[in-house]
Amino acid sequence: MKNLSKDLINYSNNQELISAESRQLTTNEFANAFRITCQTVRKNHCLFGHCYGIRPIKVGNKLLWPSQNVVEMLEGVVQ
Repeated sequence: MKNLSKDLINYSNNQELISAESRQLTTNEFANAFRITCQTVRKNHCLFGHCYGIRPIKVGNKLLWPSQNVVEMLEGVVQ
């Protein structure tokens, strides 16, 4: 399987990612996509319940971020 975080950093080929909309990103992959640290993502989630307007799904002790929302944010799609 392709490395999703590398694809998100180089988001010029996001059409492939849109087809994988059910894919969930780890906090590390999410942070890499926006070029911020994992701690920044966790802090924003703790303080505001979201990071850049994207709300994660909590599974056990992990936060999983919807890849479709990340792709839309990186492409500048406004909802």
